Amino acid sequence: MSVLCLAGAALCFAQSARWERAVGRDSLVLPAPGPHASVTGYVSVWQPGARNLELLVPLAKAESGGSSDRERTPMPAALRVQFAHEGGATTTVDIDHFDFLSAIGQETIGLYSSPPFDLPESGHYVVRISAANDDLPAGRLLRLNIFNPGMGYFWVSDFTAGLGWFALAAGSALWLALAIARRYAPDDVPRR
Repeated sequence: MSVLCLAGAALCFAQSARWERAVGRDSLVLPAPGPHASVTGYVSVWQPGARNLELLVPLAKAESGGSSDRERTPMPAALRVQFAHEGGATTTVDIDHFDFLSAIGQETIGLYSSPPFDLPESGHYVVRISAANDDLPAGRLLRLNIFNPGMGYFWVSDFTAGLGWFALAAGSALWLALAIARRYAPDDVPRR
């Protein structure tokens, strides 16, 4: 029984690491391109579905605590994002604005998000982001993320890691109990 628990713990830890690697490969961080320029990156989509592009912008002192989130206006952008799939299909998304989500980093950085869009196929993509004008300051950090990851992406990794720790503790306790029972067993009881 203890061997099964320890093997289950190893399997849970391996599955948790696999989920984290998959989610890590399914995201991309690039600087925002300058006017009439583009930036290129690569992403490995393991599950088709909704994605969004997030933008990190430093907030001025007046913005970083004075106004509520509802009062912040969307940030204009003129971005075209092209996803070229390894199979030859291309998906193009035009982003005209970013909506404010929250202030992070002790309210010194604003987190903005594009409207969600779909990537229809899993596999490797070449991502090319180009800017039509200077609405968006060049060099700002852009992140391609799974849209609404709370729907089962990150909690699965945490759950399997927790299950792995439980199985490791149970297997170790059973192994230790067996060792103690064998050590202190009476001599007249035949050992197997």
